[in-house]
Amino acid sequence: MKRNTYFLVLLFVSFIYSLHAQNINGYVFDSETNEPLLGVNVYFEGSTLGAVTNVNGYFTIKIPGKIISRPLVISYLGYSKVIVARPFQANLSKIYLTPEATVLKEVVVGDDPFSRRQKIRAFKREFLGKTTAGRSCIIKNIEVLKLRFDSASNTLRASADEPLIVINEYLGYELDFEIINFEVEFSRRSLLQTATIEARFSGYTFYKDLQKGVELYNYRRRKVYEGSCLHFMRATANQSWEEENFQLYNLDFENRRIPIEIPSEYVTVIQEGPFKKVGIKGVLNFSFNNRKRSSVKSKIPFFKIDSYGIHSPSEDVKFQGWIAAQRAGDLLPNDYGIWSF
Repeated sequence: MKRNTYFLVLLFVSFIYSLHAQNINGYVFDSETNEPLLGVNVYFEGSTLGAVTNVNGYFTIKIPGKIISRPLVISYLGYSKVIVARPFQANLSKIYLTPEATVLKEVVVGDDPFSRRQKIRAFKREFLGKTTAGRSCIIKNIEVLKLRFDSASNTLRASADEPLIVINEYLGYELDFEIINFEVEFSRRSLLQTATIEARFSGYTFYKDLQKGVELYNYRRRKVYEGSCLHFMRATANQSWEEENFQLYNLDFENRRIPIEIPSEYVTVIQEGPFKKVGIKGVLNFSFNNRKRSSVKSKIPFFKIDSYGIHSPSEDVKFQGWIAAQRAGDLLPNDYGIWSF
């Protein structure tokens, strides 16, 4: 069986309304008692931009440079989260969180042939990856992870009632990952990597920079960034593939690379407000520095790229090769390098 492994991180994209630096602030309250909530996490999804409410329920987030085109996530353990899709247009003076009712969750009884240790090993491989960065990651609260192998579909599924806290020792980040969906489909009743058909996961993410400004970590992050999805999308938005050391090419019948001399024959880039509208003809093959080979195919005529290099709808843009092999251990915040980008 030919094994095609795809990687999808669901991205939540809103709009950019301003290009000037500013702060965003507000207050968070309990919807039942009307009391302010202390310690609520408020952050822009997928970024390093966030804050925690004080005793008055107040938060403020400084936005340097470009206004980030991400939803605002308000999350507190024991309460239903609030997602503000367009925070720069919303009234944040009073945000109410509703306590979650304590409900006994359904216990699934059935054939699960694998131990928790085996499933955790497979989860870490598919979620964090097997690169240097992926192997360096430690999940601090692995006990909150719920895993089940569905023998009927040969699919490993994972969920958690609170965000996973991942320490990426190689890249110097702490990642809070709130699972929305995690599924790994296998070709048979097996958790082996060789049996993996497709890995899919999505979630809300927030990064804390543990090594800000440290040259070693700046170097490692740059190396992870080079040839990544974020790097490629930024180069595509600017049509700066050559300057960014990307090579676009076709493959002949013998799988030999034929350089694409006129990229506009294969990629259409149109300015549309604050976005770039991008169309890709067929399968586009590319490499970074003549290595890190990947390919991309869009299931829709056009997708959008914002000023951060984030593309949407991400589920309709499929990668194979180097980029498809990346996992959470190799992900960077979507505001990585943006202030000088």
